[in-house]
Amino acid sequence: MMSLVATKSGVIPKSLLKALTPRLLCASQVQVSQVQVAHKSDFVEMVDNWKKARDLFYGPERDMKNFPTIKQQADSPKLRHDFLPDAWFQYLYPKTGASGPYFLITGFLGFMCSKEYFVYDEAFQGALVSLALYVIFKSKYEKKVVERYNEYTKGLNEARFITPLQELKDHCNQDMKNAQKESWHAEGETYMFEAKKENVGLQLEAEYRQRLQNIHQAVKNRLDYQVDVVNTRKHFEQEHMVRWILDGVLKGITPQQEKESINACLQTLKGLAATAK
Repeated sequence: MMSLVATKSGVIPKSLLKALTPRLLCASQVQVSQVQVAHKSDFVEMVDNWKKARDLFYGPERDMKNFPTIKQQADSPKLRHDFLPDAWFQYLYPKTGASGPYFLITGFLGFMCSKEYFVYDEAFQGALVSLALYVIFKSKYEKKVVERYNEYTKGLNEARFITPLQELKDHCNQDMKNAQKESWHAEGETYMFEAKKENVGLQLEAEYRQRLQNIHQAVKNRLDYQVDVVNTRKHFEQEHMVRWILDGVLKGITPQQEKESINACLQTLKGLAATAK
């Protein structure tokens, strides 16, 4: 559009524009190729960084047995009495026995009360009331709250992790299928190219044979023409020679010889007629 306006307005001559057009096209192609190369180089660098990070954190030098990869657990750790981790009890069982953790907790509470770290005042009474309310609330609403919380976390996991990962997996599988189809198409194009190549070869062979036939027919027609010319000349010469001889013979016969020949013929015919009777 700019070149059209420039040529119409007379700012840029048409000859100069024609001379500059290939250079401009080459420059644009070079810029596009440079952008593609830069994008490709960035992608290659990113893949190399991924490989380096994987080799660094998951290489053969890492002790996966003593330092395994930390994975997020699907459920929260098991608890005792809703606030004590079960791992503590499992850790103390080999050392103190089955009742050891409970005696440890009871002794700790006795120690705190004997040293008056836990003071029996109105705050302690409020704590007891709060504990009683917690036990009542837990026994009555724990199941519903846990179910609602599990539903919420399940929906949250579905929305944030499972569904996007499944969509990504489906998309990748579809891309793999499309790539496989494209590879099949590429293989089919090779066969198609071979078939087209053979077809072109057959067409060239047919054209070659047709031209040979045309040349053969043209040469045959010329040779037949020469044969006809020779035969016509011989026939003309033969007829001319026969006519010349006949004319010479006829000219050599006199009227008297002709009359005598006719009479001899008549006598011969009469003799033949008499013999036939």
